[in-house]
Amino acid sequence: MPVLPHVIGLDIGGANLKSASNRGTTHDQYFPLWKHPEQLTEALAKLLRAHHSQDGPASALALTMTGELADSFDNRSEGVRSILASVKHASDQLRCQNPPTTPPVYVYTIHGQPNAPSSFRWQSVETVIQSPLTAAASNWHCLATWIAARSGNDEEFQLLLDIGSTTTDVVPLAHQKVASASVTDLDRLRSGELVYTGIRRSPVCAVLQSVNIDNATIPLMAENFATSDDAYLALKLTDERPEDTDTADGRPRTHNAAMQRLSKMLGEDLETLGSEWVTLIAKQVVAAQSTAIARAIRQVVNTHGSPEHQLPDATVPVVVSGHGGPLWQRAIKEINCSARTTLGDWKVEVKSDLAT
Repeated sequence: MPVLPHVIGLDIGGANLKSASNRGTTHDQYFPLWKHPEQLTEALAKLLRAHHSQDGPASALALTMTGELADSFDNRSEGVRSILASVKHASDQLRCQNPPTTPPVYVYTIHGQPNAPSSFRWQSVETVIQSPLTAAASNWHCLATWIAARSGNDEEFQLLLDIGSTTTDVVPLAHQKVASASVTDLDRLRSGELVYTGIRRSPVCAVLQSVNIDNATIPLMAENFATSDDAYLALKLTDERPEDTDTADGRPRTHNAAMQRLSKMLGEDLETLGSEWVTLIAKQVVAAQSTAIARAIRQVVNTHGSPEHQLPDATVPVVVSGHGGPLWQRAIKEINCSARTTLGDWKVEVKSDLAT
């Protein structure tokens, strides 16, 4: 049996570096690009060396990105070019490995078409440097293209729901291709295909501006005292990690610390506000996120679905990915569902009896 070329996929975000080999090896590393852009080359080289030692020399690197929006860059074009340079330099360092190798880098790019779904191309670094924005914010389209080609039949309309630490993608799929005409994040924000809310990093004050407690509507403080992660920790919907201090106040990711952070949203602390009120804040954060995602699902389905797929009466298959289990389950419940698995992810049939 012929041996497939060894390809390593890289996804460079603003806060995480992810890599996966077609030989089964994966790595996921927290990397705040906006703080340390000068360290990106070495961080990538370390990932590539790990793949090299585990799976042997790479034949090619396949790259997607969203990190070009990091604060360390003056604009997105500069961000794309800087990331491309770091990947190229990291790849060049593999010459020092045994056996030496310098795999070519192929970049996933998105291209708009008049009155038609957007398309993609894998292009060389040299080509993308000339048109850098074609590679900006490309990972959603790459994932959706992969899912579409491997799930459903040629006629089936379905959604990809991908919930991450900061954002949620709601991507329409049809005829085993991406059905969205969107190219940029602005396009997707306008169409409901990008919801800027996620399971970990969304500031609570960006998720909702007030809470309803004790028969009163109370405004929240517009400070980054707590994030969505604290709501899930407070409700014990996610596991504690005391060694992780990537939180709003730099203190551990624990239930008690999360309760303390949430209490500050009303200018109090856990001792003075009490756990009952803090729990109510957490529940309303989760509810606001799930409602926003459910609203986006309705918008995307009713824009792209055929008449038999229109909500609130239709059933629409949804392929779920990412790490937002507690959130997608609640969002789906707002429009009713039954669940089954496919491709190792959850595939959910959405059926709504709610008004759009």
